[in-house]
Amino acid sequence: MSVSVFSMNGEKKTPQLHPLAKYSDMMKKIHILEESNYFLRLWKQKAEQIKATIPKDKILLIEDVQENIYKPAIANFQSTYLALKDFSITLGTVQRHFEKQLANESQLKKEFKIMEMCEGKGSGEAAWVDAAMEKIKNYLTLSTVVNTAKMIDELRKTLELNGNFQILSDLTKCEEAEFMNQRLDYITQDLMKVKNSLSNLPEKTLNFLRVLLECTRKGFVSWIKTIIKVSCTWM
Repeated sequence: MSVSVFSMNGEKKTPQLHPLAKYSDMMKKIHILEESNYFLRLWKQKAEQIKATIPKDKILLIEDVQENIYKPAIANFQSTYLALKDFSITLGTVQRHFEKQLANESQLKKEFKIMEMCEGKGSGEAAWVDAAMEKIKNYLTLSTVVNTAKMIDELRKTLELNGNFQILSDLTKCEEAEFMNQRLDYITQDLMKVKNSLSNLPEKTLNFLRVLLECTRKGFVSWIKTIIKVSCTWM
């Protein structure tokens, strides 16, 4: 921003830069981010940190606010934006940063759109927004199949079944702290196919599996295997 200055005789002097011009980028972004709950938390966090290092009666100048509060806050904000955009953000980080919005889909989507307006396209519309929303929505449903996954995983180990059961094994751990280290891009279509298959098992099938699991725990399957081996030696 520049200000035109004229002399008394009407001659135009060299334009002078407005004192607040160097803060224009910060002002624009703060205006966009005024409804971002995530950025507000970052701002408060940085403000508390700087508050702890200065005298109580000191009033911060705008340059101090820009350097010690705004810049660190926007740097964290941009880092989260990029991690969401390429789905490299961990599930644990999603939980920490957007805990309150996870229960409200519209609020979470609004947050992501604000991010895109600030750091990407001005419209706030981008493919990653809907894709990230879908992955997070799917992630939040995984806990509904934990018990079923654990039961079937125990059965397949006892029965010594062969095959690739990695996804099934992972689903048994989705409520554990270690699972939070998984990235958002771990929530794939293959994972959701297994999850949906477990969700759609009929109650009769689940009851049968429970009884079978109880039998394996009591050694019934081992007894059957022994009988078969003995029978084979007689043939």
